[in-house]
Amino acid sequence: MQLPDISIPSNTALMEQTIEYQKGILGCSGDRRCWLWESGFDDWQQFAPPQSNHFFGKMVLLQGKPLLIGGCDSNDMTCPPLAKVEVYEESTKQWLYKASLPQPIRSFAAIVVDNGTKVIVAGGRLSSSTTDMVTSFQLLNNAWTILNSAPNPICYQLGTRVTLPDTRDGFLMVGGFLDGAFTLSVKAFFMDLETMSWESLSAFDTIGNTMHGGDMFYLEGQVFAIPYYEGGIWQDASRILSRDMTDSNAQWISHNMSAKFNLGKISTISIKVEEFPIVWISA
Repeated sequence: MQLPDISIPSNTALMEQTIEYQKGILGCSGDRRCWLWESGFDDWQQFAPPQSNHFFGKMVLLQGKPLLIGGCDSNDMTCPPLAKVEVYEESTKQWLYKASLPQPIRSFAAIVVDNGTKVIVAGGRLSSSTTDMVTSFQLLNNAWTILNSAPNPICYQLGTRVTLPDTRDGFLMVGGFLDGAFTLSVKAFFMDLETMSWESLSAFDTIGNTMHGGDMFYLEGQVFAIPYYEGGIWQDASRILSRDMTDSNAQWISHNMSAKFNLGKISTISIKVEEFPIVWISA
């Protein structure tokens, strides 16, 4: 089985947010630059720029529309967070502001639920502390709803939606910083999407060095954790973790990478191109 080749856009160094969009990849930098790669053409085209910067923010696909959430106006690690939210409207080829976050945040985790109609945002860095707030947003009513708080204030965590070996569907978060300080963590937390309650999930605590920043994907029964940093604070990561979510006895497996990568120099995207599952990484 051969994977289709994907070219790399001429400027990937700042492509922080990436999603599957229109049978291709939409990637945006924190400083309002976006590109679209279309399957079948293998070509990157410039895409309409958002109205605001979103360094350390997130982009998700909500009701088929790209949505940019929070972040910062600059790529400084101490930058004050933003509450701005923008959605891309294909009909006008423009990004439009939507209801602001309940509080300005950056460096958080987010998943999409309810058949692509709702995004859940968990944790994040505030101006001088870390939050345990968990909120959800729907385009239909253009409003944010406060949900049950995470077990700990947490930021820079990796998170994705998974199905556990016990068949529960939910929001899995690992790594990051805990309790409002730069306390590195290996802990795993899980929100059950049926009960909307959180729990510590020690069986899924990560192995080896602590990790913070990065992306996590769930693909065909496997979960992949791709950190930007591991070990000490802001030390470049050099591995990927994977785990079989269909086996209750499975453990995390560490895969060493030949080259280190860090925040601002990597983009990751989980997509299916021509029915092939892909984790795309560009340094």
